[in-house]
Amino acid sequence: MAECVIITYSGKCFWGKCIFCPFGQKEKGRKSCEELKREVEEKIKKCKEKTNFDEDERKVLKFFNSGSFLDENQIPAEFRKTLIDIARKHGFDSVVVEVVPQFVIEKRKEACSLIKYALNKGVELWFAMGLEAADDDILAKINKPFSIKQFVEACKIIRSCGGKVRAYLMVNLPFVEDDITLLVKSLAFCKDHTDKAVLINTYARPGTALFKLWLEGKWHPISRKEFEDRVKKALELSGVGENFVERYYEDYICPPRIPKKEREFLTGVGREYLLHPHFNLWHDYIVKVYEPPSFKKFALFLPCSYRKPYSKSATHRAILRKLVQLSFYGRIHQIMISNAGVVPREFENEYPFNSYDWEEWKETEEVQKEYYEVTRQRLENYIREKKDNYILWFAYLKPDSLSYRALMNAARAVGVEIVDCVDHDIYHRIKETYGKQVLTHPDLLDGMMKKIKEYVKKCPDFSDGKK
Repeated sequence: MAECVIITYSGKCFWGKCIFCPFGQKEKGRKSCEELKREVEEKIKKCKEKTNFDEDERKVLKFFNSGSFLDENQIPAEFRKTLIDIARKHGFDSVVVEVVPQFVIEKRKEACSLIKYALNKGVELWFAMGLEAADDDILAKINKPFSIKQFVEACKIIRSCGGKVRAYLMVNLPFVEDDITLLVKSLAFCKDHTDKAVLINTYARPGTALFKLWLEGKWHPISRKEFEDRVKKALELSGVGENFVERYYEDYICPPRIPKKEREFLTGVGREYLLHPHFNLWHDYIVKVYEPPSFKKFALFLPCSYRKPYSKSATHRAILRKLVQLSFYGRIHQIMISNAGVVPREFENEYPFNSYDWEEWKETEEVQKEYYEVTRQRLENYIREKKDNYILWFAYLKPDSLSYRALMNAARAVGVEIVDCVDHDIYHRIKETYGKQVLTHPDLLDGMMKKIKEYVKKCPDFSDGKK
């Protein structure tokens, strides 16, 4: 099946209060029929350039406007049939539009007329509706604008006219005690009232009420594996077949960027600066949601630095000058260990990782103990979730540091071997002379390079680090 997905911004969603949706809250100017027509034609052309539309392949046009296709304040009435005409002209067999149950009920004659018009043109018309969960209590808590009764009525209207219904269900919603039970109930409901269930991973985008719940620790994202496991179990228990469902895990995922007005420079030591909500938010994202670049197969743990971003510090500049000499440098994934968490190099200039200082000289024995425990757990979480992403794990850290001890113990708990790239004898001999810059010593840096090359060379499928 070939798909062309068009997302337009025209007018503002009549509701705009669903706790997970940032799109409906935005003020958008309503587009005219001609403007929408030009936009659709241009995007279909781009779709065809990027996608191989085989003549015998089924083709689907999806048109989404973050609200309701039947809302006159978003989509001009004259454009609705125009969309069907455009779809037919370009050989699409099906068109999918998004609607809200109330608009289907209020405009049932128009909805039926549009369905029949499409069928006469040889186009199957699908109405996509965000049910999210077949439970009125949950719908009220996530601030949906309709009831189950209204949803059922809208489904009856659409299907009685020959249209099809796609129901969106969300996995891992907040306020749900038993996600599997709710999914089973929702799937069974959809089987009775709709033609397709689309399972979507719940994700909190910045600016939404759900994002605030995440910051407060009242909701957390799930990994791809957790998503697939829940869906698989729910399908088994509900008896709903695979052909009835579609699933989307990553469609709405983005880094959890804190709004600028809520950012602060986090300076200090102690629990507040270890478990700050902004650090915890990013830890959730990096551990559960983020996927390391697929071509980076060698993990290298490095220390943080007082200077931000880390790559501007003397220690990191010295390390990078060495690493870039490796023919397989691009395969190395650099990961910093800090009170802010586990920080992949690509995020070093993101807030809050570029806006904190851990005042090490203020550490007490109690603070050090807490730093070790929190860091060890965070590292264990990361290593456990990313075990299959890397072939080799390296560390270039001070061997007498809390970060080093936390890393080695975390890896041991997960059953992963960390290759220590620091020669301990050299380190202890020179550390008094070099002080904080000890990891910039040429002998230690040469030892790091030698160790990395030695282990990469042993990899049967990565003898040169390039494959």
